[in-house]
Amino acid sequence: MKDAIWLPLGQSVVNVFEKMVALGHIADSHVLFGMPHASGANSERIKYFINRKERQHLSIMVDPDLIDSRKKVLRAKIALLAS
Repeated sequence: MKDAIWLPLGQSVVNVFEKMVALGHIADSHVLFGMPHASGANSERIKYFINRKERQHLSIMVDPDLIDSRKKVLRAKIALLAS
């Protein structure tokens, strides 16, 4: 299981995985934090995340800077895992 790649979706699951990483049970490099949860409540965030909605058209409920920073970290981890 040490080679498993984890994709926690939703803040509660993210919290659990952050704790597991902090305790050393899972390597941070194998946890892909940052993907928005695939629920209807997140449809606007998902559209922005996958470049189907432009920043200027987002509602005030969406923090594009947060999504962009998480996406950058996620892409970097994926690139490291792929190499």
